[in-house]
Amino acid sequence: MLGRFTLSDNSGTKATLPESDRLLAPSGYAVIADDSSFFQFYPGISDGVIVVALPSLNNTGDAVVVRDASGRTMDSVAYSPSWGGNSGGRSLERILPAGGSNDPQNFETCSDTSKSTPGRINSVTPRDRDLAVGSIASTPAHLQSGERATITASIINVGMQTSGNATVILFKDMDGDGYCDSEEGIDSSATPPLPAGDSTVVSLNTGTLNFGTHRIGVFVNYPDDERESDNVKTTALNVGLPSATIVINELMYAPKQPEQEWVELLNASGVTIDLSSFRIATHGASVKIKTGSVIAPNGFIVLCKDSSISGLHYPVANLVIQSTPSLNNGGDGVALYDNLGNLLDTMSYLPSYGGSSGRSLERVDYLQGNDPTNWEESVDSTGATPGASNSVAILPYDAAVRRIDLSAAPKAPGETGIISIVLANRGRNAAENASASVNIFRAPDSASLHSETKRLNRALAPKDSGAVTFRWTPEKSGTYTIEARAALVNDPRSWNDTISTQMNIAYLARSVVLNEIMFTSGSSGEYFEIFNASGDRIDLAGWEFHTSSSDMKPIGDVTGKRILEPGSYFVVASDSSILEVVRDSGRVHVPRSMSLRDDGDCIVISDPGGNVADSVYYLPSWHNADIARTYGRSLEKINPSLPTNEKASWSTCVSQSGGTPGARNSLFVDAGQTAGAILVAPNPFSPDADGHDDFTFVSYSFPVTSVKIRMRIFDSVGRLIATPTDNAVLPSAGKLVWDGRDGSGKIVRFGLYILFMEVTGPDGNSLATYKAPVVVAKKMR
Repeated sequence: MLGRFTLSDNSGTKATLPESDRLLAPSGYAVIADDSSFFQFYPGISDGVIVVALPSLNNTGDAVVVRDASGRTMDSVAYSPSWGGNSGGRSLERILPAGGSNDPQNFETCSDTSKSTPGRINSVTPRDRDLAVGSIASTPAHLQSGERATITASIINVGMQTSGNATVILFKDMDGDGYCDSEEGIDSSATPPLPAGDSTVVSLNTGTLNFGTHRIGVFVNYPDDERESDNVKTTALNVGLPSATIVINELMYAPKQPEQEWVELLNASGVTIDLSSFRIATHGASVKIKTGSVIAPNGFIVLCKDSSISGLHYPVANLVIQSTPSLNNGGDGVALYDNLGNLLDTMSYLPSYGGSSGRSLERVDYLQGNDPTNWEESVDSTGATPGASNSVAILPYDAAVRRIDLSAAPKAPGETGIISIVLANRGRNAAENASASVNIFRAPDSASLHSETKRLNRALAPKDSGAVTFRWTPEKSGTYTIEARAALVNDPRSWNDTISTQMNIAYLARSVVLNEIMFTSGSSGEYFEIFNASGDRIDLAGWEFHTSSSDMKPIGDVTGKRILEPGSYFVVASDSSILEVVRDSGRVHVPRSMSLRDDGDCIVISDPGGNVADSVYYLPSWHNADIARTYGRSLEKINPSLPTNEKASWSTCVSQSGGTPGARNSLFVDAGQTAGAILVAPNPFSPDADGHDDFTFVSYSFPVTSVKIRMRIFDSVGRLIATPTDNAVLPSAGKLVWDGRDGSGKIVRFGLYILFMEVTGPDGNSLATYKAPVVVAKKMR
């Protein structure tokens, strides 16, 4: 009977239990509560509770002494915070009733989930039958979505007697109550009887886990267990995303103002994913993705500092306005981490990949790695595709022209060569029956000269390539445009189907010849004139010239703007004042810093393929010695067909203007036509420097590869007057010129002269000897 029992603390403050006939049963409990608020915290306990004002128990340590009605001490405990029960609102419990009342080892903090056990056995008191869950471990340590984990748990018999059979259940705590409900079980395993203090380890399988945090628990189902509070233990399993589930899909690292840098991510999975607290990192910074950033299956999300991106490209449905790590224009690395710190994707870029001039850098195939071949500059008309499929993204079927191979193409007119069109399969599937077409145009004409289509003789695997070859023989010299086109059924992408390039078919030597040179500054500055001797229209785009003191410079410019018609002239001048003389600007080019030396210089004319068409090294001594003042007068070729590098082909312009740029030379003499022998014309001629019939031509033609010619002039009594050509090795057909001068350079008197020519073949044998009269006349005044 507890009536009149007292409880006191270390200070001696005493509380006396009221008179009562209540008896404390063997192994029973009586709870002494300070006030009735006890029932608010423990509403299920009413029997055995005595409410009386208790002495205050000091949190830093105190004593509790129980005495009977006669004042005899029944038990006492002098506790310390180090024993337990000093935090978290948990009670201090005695382990063994028979153990020492003042033994710190006989007391522990309550382990019950309710934090205390008034009116029932202490949670720390050993039971006869008690199995507990010890440690829990998960392998692998880092999980990715779609993987499963193995949970190993130690089961310990903390009871006083050998346990019976039990079942260990692995469960997923879906409602978060910490208990194993019947529908939450995942896996189970039976345990054998365990002696007191013994333990066993069981392994359980979670099954496939999705991305996120999962609360996993282990429960020991032991019907005879006398303490259930230690039968359950839970742990959190953090499951990350597999690598490349979310990928870096597009970068704008070098935008043009006012656009900001941005990053586009692609969800390559089939589920919606919350990117909250994911991280984008570069070599210099790391930024968390804003909370609430969600990306749909196969959808996009764009991270940018402001919303101006939508007005510059396309409206971006899933745009997240937030700070992004700075992207280095000279190259950088970008990495994406999930909210658990797992690396999902990484890429490095350099300006050589593309995207360095206001266009984005786009990923080709999100299923492939991040090598340079899987990134290309955007070809979209706006320069980028934020929030939409990449302009270069791989398609199921996509055949493209990779290049035009002209290594075996013809180089000259009449030469047959091979043009190879290299096709590439840029699609995800094999390309069956791909074909290539070639279309050939010659500038400046627009009509197609040759068009042909052939099928590739094999299927192309993804990323494979193959060549289709075409044989072609050009008829004329010039610059040709080669257009190549790929075709494949079900190929929706057209921008990579066609490419074009230019091919130069060499012009024959002297197709374009130098015809006039003004190397002293005349009224129109310095200039030289070229003449189209080819008989065909020539586009001067790509033609070049150089002198001894200058690098190669263009003669023409844009294709189709400098057309040289057959038999027409074109002038390259140092000063735009030339346009006052040659009023057709289409026949004049004024390059910067064009200069010709007064003491002699070279001029070299090259076609677009770099082949020399004509050249000359002129000297001031080529001027007519009978003209006292040659400054401001040009050197004119007597006839465009004459050899350019021979003094005899040139003389001083006799026009009052000092030059004839863009027009027929003042000295022009028609050389006539050769007819298998020799022809002298004009005959008579008058070498009086009046610009009319000042020279005579000797035209010849022989059926051999080359000839050696000696041409002499005799007067009417047989005296040798001049030797214009003395055993010169010449082409088998050509023209020689006599300027009416004797061996000393003086003009001969008018009268009859005899031209005597000896021709020897390449084998040294004489081919012919010719004698013809030539009349030097004097014009009537």
